[in-house]
Amino acid sequence: MNNTNYNGTNNSPEQETTALDDQALISGIISAVPLEPFVVNSSTKVHLTIKNISSAPGIRVRFHSEDYLNPRSIDIDIPPATTKLVSINVVPLEKGDRECLVEFAPLYDEEGRLIPGDAADPIVVNKFAFKAREPLVGGLTSNQRSILSNIVKAASMALLIGGVLVVVIPDLRQYLSRNFITSFVCVILIMQLPILGIYFFLMNKLPRG
Repeated sequence: MNNTNYNGTNNSPEQETTALDDQALISGIISAVPLEPFVVNSSTKVHLTIKNISSAPGIRVRFHSEDYLNPRSIDIDIPPATTKLVSINVVPLEKGDRECLVEFAPLYDEEGRLIPGDAADPIVVNKFAFKAREPLVGGLTSNQRSILSNIVKAASMALLIGGVLVVVIPDLRQYLSRNFITSFVCVILIMQLPILGIYFFLMNKLPRG
């Protein structure tokens, strides 16, 4: 089975997850679809279409990740080569590229007895990867808020430096009048901050490729 990709992060959650296989010829993950974007310290439900790749009438699926997962193991009673939709909750603990290892092990032994816990060796280990973003505050990321803050600092510094230059170098008064400095600062504070704030807010709402 070829690797199947679900790339990106947007309002169509199917495009936010990448399903990856360690062994391309054997994959128990048919699809991995998050219902909403992945956000640090927030729970996202992921729908997984699982295939029974064992010869037994059941498959045990175990999940491993540095992030919080619930549940971490699911027993699925389905015939071999059939599929079933299951759900897990994923809480990313850090932003950026994350992944979840998925082990597939037989649920029953050759005599039809239930195999306890982690006793069965995995048939294959697949994984699905995703990208988590940081939480938004006021619709903005921390980097975006930092940019707006730096603009305010730069405007304040320009006002301070301009005032000092006018006092120290009187000849500059004809070029750096109080009205000019005030107008310059007002353009930055009144025009650029709201425009950038709205731009960042809308960019965070738009689909991401």
